[in-house]
Amino acid sequence: MSKLIKYGSTFLIAGLTVSGISYLGNLVNPAAAGVISGIPISIPSTLLIKGRDKQKEFIWSAFLMVSLLAIITGLCAYLIIKLDITTIKAVIISFLAWVCGAFLYYKFIVEK
Repeated sequence: MSKLIKYGSTFLIAGLTVSGISYLGNLVNPAAAGVISGIPISIPSTLLIKGRDKQKEFIWSAFLMVSLLAIITGLCAYLIIKLDITTIKAVIISFLAWVCGAFLYYKFIVEK
């Protein structure tokens, strides 16, 4: 039962974070929502990983994926701001680019 509470509370916190970003972005200040969306979840999540070697592996993998995410976020911004592509198309293209990058990273780096 304690695992259910642990993962349930993690799910609740994540959902509240996303809802809070949506609220800020739509009703308060989109720039503030952008700041909140940059919450470095991988850093405190390292505390939840058990074992020093697993923590090292996790934080390095998180660093690489956050770096990829920064590049993909830049791509999304470029598509929306500079090329004036509709938001839904820019998000789909960016998300697919992230999926491809994540798959390649997992397939050729993690699975090695």
